[in-house]
Amino acid sequence: MAVAKYECIVNQIKHSIMSGALLPGDKIPSEMEICSAYQVSRSSARSAISALAAQGLVETKKGKGSFVRAQYEPSPTFSLREISRIDLFEFRRILETESAGLAAQRADDQAIAQMRELAIAMQKSSDMADIALYDAKFHLAIAKACRNTAILQIFKLLQDSFSKMFYQNVCILGSEGYIYHLKIVSAIEVRNSDLAREYMREHLDNTIEKTNMINYKIL
Repeated sequence: MAVAKYECIVNQIKHSIMSGALLPGDKIPSEMEICSAYQVSRSSARSAISALAAQGLVETKKGKGSFVRAQYEPSPTFSLREISRIDLFEFRRILETESAGLAAQRADDQAIAQMRELAIAMQKSSDMADIALYDAKFHLAIAKACRNTAILQIFKLLQDSFSKMFYQNVCILGSEGYIYHLKIVSAIEVRNSDLAREYMREHLDNTIEKTNMINYKIL
């Protein structure tokens, strides 16, 4: 499967940072500059900057742009060379099913509203990079809503790998995952932990079934 355009941009900017071509405090190219340099859409440029920020490489200052973090420390990552998609999916089923149940007990109104906004944004989007980004943000929002530090830290530890998986999935499924996202939000909103778990389990099982032709490893 072809690498997403935004991932190519992320890899090149990351290489510039790691090699010292871009130093702490340096401004990285703006969305418009990335569009011009790489011949991509603004959504791909925006996704690339968001991914760099999620990895702790850059920070965005409102009205000024995005800059290499002054004290960048690489996020810890698992070695995924021996972990297959199905292994990662099974781990997600364990982690996220219970997370949905906890979120139903602990999510505040603001968190629930954010989840619904992300599900609707996913529904309305037609750009694969944006759909994958909204998908990733939705699942991260549930992890945050659990108010459990261990769950959130583990999710962040695997966030890069999850993001690659989400992009692979939406290349096959498009935005259809939003249907389950809205169901999960509805269950969380009425504080029904059992139903939230059930919908999350169905969501992941449905995704596994429909993307089972992708059998290569997440690298």
